[in-house]
Amino acid sequence: ADNQIIGSDDSFADGGILQSGKSISISTIGKSKKSFTEVEICVAPALKEELKNIINSEKNEELQNQLSNLLNESTDSKNKIIIKNKIYKNSFFRINKYAKMVDKNTADPVFSIENNALKIN
Repeated sequence: ADNQIIGSDDSFADGGILQSGKSISISTIGKSKKSFTEVEICVAPALKEELKNIINSEKNEELQNQLSNLLNESTDSKNKIIIKNKIYKNSFFRINKYAKMVDKNTADPVFSIENNALKIN
């Protein structure tokens, strides 16, 4: 989604990729032991591939640098992931340039960025 994904109180994603340009709010991420679920907040997914193609084909170095910075810009306070219930292990989260792999089940997770790293309580 270019803007946001909002799930109901019993919503879940188990396997696959959820991408949004601004925010994701869902009850549970992952469930089965073998699935890998990725949740990503970054440049709107519709623009991401187009920007990568421009970066790779454009000969203007200054423009390449500006577009690279856009893809890697620091988090905006509007960019957030809200998990209302639980995260199961083997889930991967990214907010712009900050990323974290979850290696244990976590109830009522809280996301924060500290010391240039994505933290999940």
